[in-house]
Amino acid sequence: GEGDFGDLDTLGALGEGEEEESLPRMSEPSAILHDRQVLALVRALPSPGLRDKGWNLVYSLTRDGASSATLIDSCHQHAAYVLVVEDSWGYVLGASWRHALSDQQGASYYGTGEAWLFSFHNRGPEQLAVYRWSMANELMVLSGPPGFGLAFGGGGGGFGLHLDDDLDNGASSPCATFANKKLSSAEFFKTLNVEVWRLDACLPVQGLPVQAHGSAARQESDQVLGGGHGQPATSGGVMRPGLLRRVDSASASEADLEFGDV
Repeated sequence: GEGDFGDLDTLGALGEGEEEESLPRMSEPSAILHDRQVLALVRALPSPGLRDKGWNLVYSLTRDGASSATLIDSCHQHAAYVLVVEDSWGYVLGASWRHALSDQQGASYYGTGEAWLFSFHNRGPEQLAVYRWSMANELMVLSGPPGFGLAFGGGGGGFGLHLDDDLDNGASSPCATFANKKLSSAEFFKTLNVEVWRLDACLPVQGLPVQAHGSAARQESDQVLGGGHGQPATSGGVMRPGLLRRVDSASASEADLEFGDV
């Protein structure tokens, strides 16, 4: 039933004129998303002000190499981001957040309550499942310690989404942070492709209309399955919209960085 998938948006055919008016401009074609998926993600963005922004591809596994450090470094600006992952069975899943990522946080969670997870389900009509912050805990984003990779959510036995250091493997489990179901084809999966889009008011001059992207642009990359996925014992702090807070698990000291809308 629909209760299995969180917030659902069934993707129908785009109406006449809807594609031109509603789809954002993108800096280059996506190798993962097709038009209806982009439109569904735009509609799911938590702030109306974000829905008019262009999508700038700041990280692509096939373009920039398989490295979580490179991915994290590409998200150094305070902005809204959309992470899109395609697994080896063709499941499309990901996360969105509205702050910079950092490799200096150590084994501490950080982030804001505007973070959310998503997955496209291909049973019958294609559907977007959206899982927003449940307020059950404050375990939003984890991007350390070194070699860990990147994870979203926690509590309840696993991460909502975890990508390993080499972006070879991923994992997705139900977690308390987002009250999500498993996002991927299996709890542990092989990544086929990864993209990160930053939502910007302005795009590079070479920006292409979204109509140019789609499944025809998809490039398959052969990634080799690596090791397992350890979950460090951490505590962290969070995250009301508009505020970036870090709680250091060792000292329990807080450093709050306010930032304006992007």
